Parts: sequence; C-alpha cells; structure tokens
Amino acid sequence: MTDLKAYRTLETGLKRFPDAPPFARARALIYHAELAARLKKSAAASRSLATVQSLILSDKERMELADEIAETSALVNDM
Repeated sequence: MTDLKAYRTLETGLKRFPDAPPFARARALIYHAELAARLKKSAAASRSLATVQSLILSDKERMELADEIAETSALVNDM
C-alpha cells in the first residue's frame, strides 16, 4: 500500500469512527500525522498531532504513546 493510499484510508476511518476509543484514535492520528509529513501535508500533520494532544487519555496511555508522539512531532517540525 502506498503512503497516499494509507493516508486516505486513515482519513476515511477517522471521519467514519469519531467515537472510537481515545487510545485507538490517538494511535491512528499519530500514524496519520506521520503519513501526512511524508506526503508534505504539513497542515494535516499538525492538525492530527494537535488532536492527539487534545484527547483525554490516562497517564499510562500517554506514557505508552510518548515516544511515538515525540518522534512524529520531530518529523512534523522538520518539515
């Protein structure tokens, strides 16, 4: 699957399932941000990361995602 196809698939899923559990949604948004960065869609990448930060997650969930968020944030900031 190409990055563009994966990006579009994730976008469709995120729109279709806005009430997905926050942790699952966060993982999808992080991957969406990463794909957006690879595709040079900086606004979409920034929006996805901002949405991740706005989700209500437990401290444990935030810790589990911390490395992924940091790596994706660095990728987006380097655009």
